[in-house]
Amino acid sequence: MNMRMLRSGIILSAVCIIGFIVAIYHYTGVKDGPFTKVSAGLEKMVDKNEMQDVGGRGLKRYYGLNSADYDGVMMYISQNGMSAEELLLIKVKEQTQLVEIEKVINKRIKSRRKDFEGYAPMQEKLLKNAQVVVRGSYILLSVSENALDFVAEFKKNT
Repeated sequence: MNMRMLRSGIILSAVCIIGFIVAIYHYTGVKDGPFTKVSAGLEKMVDKNEMQDVGGRGLKRYYGLNSADYDGVMMYISQNGMSAEELLLIKVKEQTQLVEIEKVINKRIKSRRKDFEGYAPMQEKLLKNAQVVVRGSYILLSVSENALDFVAEFKKNT
């Protein structure tokens, strides 16, 4: 009788855990929004007097990636060469692309930190606090004093 109750308890626990996981995924699961909606929300926040849209050609120049390989690319960099500010949004065609992009982004952040090390501590701090967020088919890089605001907007629209 004790073994039967133990088995029932284990089965009931397993069913509850599986149900809990399914509920969490259902209510918090990421649903990819359309690129135009996600990028538009971020673009509204960009100070166009300070940042310039470099799009796909910037992706090629700064990351060595071809924008045609992705479902969408938005990239802004500071117009001031002494600023590390940058905003990059990519929607991938295949989830496997996210790993490659994240590696390239982290390599650029590391390289840029070395560029500013020792003579531009505020820019180095921005890079140290850079936000790289993957959600669904999207990856976002935000290097800005308002990096967390960009992340919040990104999460709201994905």
